[in-house]
Amino acid sequence: MSPAPKEYDATLFAGTAKYYSKYRIGYPGDLFDALYRHSSFESANPVLDLGCGTGHVAIGLAEKGIIVYAVDPDPEMVAEGVRAASQRNLTTIRWMLGTDRQIGDMKLPALSVCTMGASFHWMDRSRVLKQLDGMIVSDGCVALFSGRFDLEHAETALWNQLASEVIQKFLGPERRAGKGTYSHSSTRHGEILAESPFGKLQTLYFKKRILLTVEQIVGLQLSMSFASPAQLGSAKKEFESVLTEQLTKATDKPAFESVVQYELIIGKR
Repeated sequence: MSPAPKEYDATLFAGTAKYYSKYRIGYPGDLFDALYRHSSFESANPVLDLGCGTGHVAIGLAEKGIIVYAVDPDPEMVAEGVRAASQRNLTTIRWMLGTDRQIGDMKLPALSVCTMGASFHWMDRSRVLKQLDGMIVSDGCVALFSGRFDLEHAETALWNQLASEVIQKFLGPERRAGKGTYSHSSTRHGEILAESPFGKLQTLYFKKRILLTVEQIVGLQLSMSFASPAQLGSAKKEFESVLTEQLTKATDKPAFESVVQYELIIGKR
């Protein structure tokens, strides 16, 4: 496999791939069904899953028989995605290393859809949408998948607060990201899309209740750029121990009930 692109900060998700694949919540079938209903998958053109990570979106699409070009700049993520797809005997995913700035040089075929699952915020959003305008067929679209935990739900808020406190104890109050820090932009994805060639928007919402064990919550934190094994370094085992202890003390049940709120934004011309 070729090395990560030079402009990519290889420390951003260093060491997270196995946790990302195993413990990230992923997306329910309802989101894929909704995208299928509202998009141009009936065309012969493939899908680009940009910033694919370990393939939560790409694998969901491939399970419907769709050809997917899965692109990510992190070699560990792509390797884990290849492994996960192979275990499911999925053969319609073309895994590629690259960033959003390089997609124009990848000689991709005309695309029906470009999906992005919790990756758009890492990109130069306006620039990549302009690039995609020349790559997606006239009736195609851009689709943004995202999910967040509902902190108004008591058990969800409880474990989330405990995890945040332990992360800050080990790594400080600033949200770390690779070699620097990260803060969310005040400009929402929908606003960026609305000003792009894909400004005709449809936003769909879904909610799902799940159970998360202590192990799953700890693993989920280690999948994040702000609490990655690379960020924690030699303190990783102590971090796992402390967070496990705090979570175990907080409940007498085998798992925390959690509520996840999903959003699917579809942008068309």
